Amino acid sequence: QKTKKTQQQRTMVLTTTGTRSAPFIDSLYWAFSYLLGVLATRASENVNVFEVLLLHFPNVLGQNVRVYREMRRVAVEKKRRRVAAEAEKWRKHQMEAMRENRGERFYGGGVNIGGSTSH
Repeated sequence: QKTKKTQQQRTMVLTTTGTRSAPFIDSLYWAFSYLLGVLATRASENVNVFEVLLLHFPNVLGQNVRVYREMRRVAVEKKRRRVAAEAEKWRKHQMEAMRENRGERFYGGGVNIGGSTSH
């Protein structure tokens, strides 16, 4: 019963009923909407929107495209190296298997190079 009481103390109440939200959440929404409204008003009063859209936005977009292309090039190069390394590992495995098969055919299958049998 003590653990249940402790759990209830740690629980945050988000709603007071099934359809009404808690006052805390309402006040958070109000504060965020107020701050965003003030920020948008100040920005529209002090910023030349056409300058931002026509000059700065294409510049930022171009920089992002350059960074994206560079990151994509690096990712493709890493993938190419990984595939090449896996192909090399597979090729070495195949060569070892071929050597083992040649040795079994040449020495009669059950006889090792040293002359002992492998039964």
